[in-house]
Amino acid sequence: MSGYDDDRPEERWVDNHPLLLTINGQGCGTTRLDDLRNGIGIVRLVAISAPLRGRGYGRLLNAMVEQYARDLGIDVLFVSAAANAEGFYTATGWARYVADVPEQLGKAGHCVRMTKRIVR
Repeated sequence: MSGYDDDRPEERWVDNHPLLLTINGQGCGTTRLDDLRNGIGIVRLVAISAPLRGRGYGRLLNAMVEQYARDLGIDVLFVSAAANAEGFYTATGWARYVADVPEQLGKAGHCVRMTKRIVR
């Protein structure tokens, strides 16, 4: 059991965008992009199906999120990355962020706060 609760109200907020990566009609990755409406977005709940990891789908999902954020007018993204995923995020242009982060990012234990500027 993951502890994820899809009945939380924020799952249905208009500025929170659930995204699904499909390959050949099958879901293989998912995330949610929260648009704070001030040029800032928070990437949450990133997951690639276990049997499909290591095949480039994480990079594809990352690119999809960036384009979606760009289309929404978001300039900066934040994520609380699992410690074992920091290398992936660094390799895709994210950087550790230790200054003040948006309050909405929250405090996820054992996670690395990271940020990425979106190029338009």
